[in-house]
Amino acid sequence: MICLLPLVQVTAQSLSNTLATRLKLVSLWPVGFTLDNYRYLLGDQKFASALGISIQRVIFGVALNLLVAVLTAYPLSLDHIHMPGRQIFKMIPWASPLNGRDVPFSSCCDGVSAYGQGVAPQDA
Repeated sequence: MICLLPLVQVTAQSLSNTLATRLKLVSLWPVGFTLDNYRYLLGDQKFASALGISIQRVIFGVALNLLVAVLTAYPLSLDHIHMPGRQIFKMIPWASPLNGRDVPFSSCCDGVSAYGQGVAPQDA
């Protein structure tokens, strides 16, 4: 449940007016509800182009990942076939430790580093 809080917070910011967001008045509920941000995005041709490219990359990436996973998992599941290095190949991490789900969390946590300690101030 706590994993959904950053998503709810980013959604609340997107549905809030710009002033409330800049003043950091938005928490989990929109302040000054507006759909202006979405109207702006839907009217922007560059955004539509970028969204189309992103969708194409996702489709291609998922298809390629699925193909590679099937082509490697099936032979690895057959224990009667001798394959040198099978145990090492089974230990390869297939999932990235940094996923898209971490991006909204990192954008809403000012002053927090990846290791849980505050960001050191810059020396002038």
